[in-house]
Amino acid sequence: DRGGACVKKRPGGSVSTVLGMVLLTAVLGLAVLAGSPGAGPWDPTSAMASRGPVIAGKIPVEYVPWVAKAGGLCPQISAALLAAQLWVESGFDRTATSRAGAQGPAQLMPTTWAAWGRDEDGNGSASPRDIGDAVMAQGRLMCSLAASAAGSGYPGGVVPLALAGYNAGWGAVSKYAGIPPYQ
Repeated sequence: DRGGACVKKRPGGSVSTVLGMVLLTAVLGLAVLAGSPGAGPWDPTSAMASRGPVIAGKIPVEYVPWVAKAGGLCPQISAALLAAQLWVESGFDRTATSRAGAQGPAQLMPTTWAAWGRDEDGNGSASPRDIGDAVMAQGRLMCSLAASAAGSGYPGGVVPLALAGYNAGWGAVSKYAGIPPYQ
């Protein structure tokens, strides 16, 4: 881990990981829009809650209200992006723990959780393993990273830079003035 969430060791490095997340976000976004009757913005209560996941086995129903809420925190970060990120980080596994120590469905490191975590679901405890707590922390962190990306002047675009900051830490994005070349 380099500050944000768990840095995945995959062939092709972080550029392909970030581009993969952007592509997955587009696919999920199209699936969400295709699942909604009529035109207009996605309404999770009508489009998903009554039918279950948009993509069977990919977005568990218990995540839907939290992803929708967190996706409305700032204009740069969509519900589809957050859902794609959760899928890539943990496969929606709330019990996931990385070798580096990142925890829960959003794969937040303890220091990151300490900064961004709150008891969002009202159960009396803030936990990176609670779906609502984790997804809202993920959304707040991503909005902050998007703001940093927008003001940075670095090439690559706001969303890819925010994803790179989440995965490698904003310090790494700053060091390389863009998406880090990590493998």
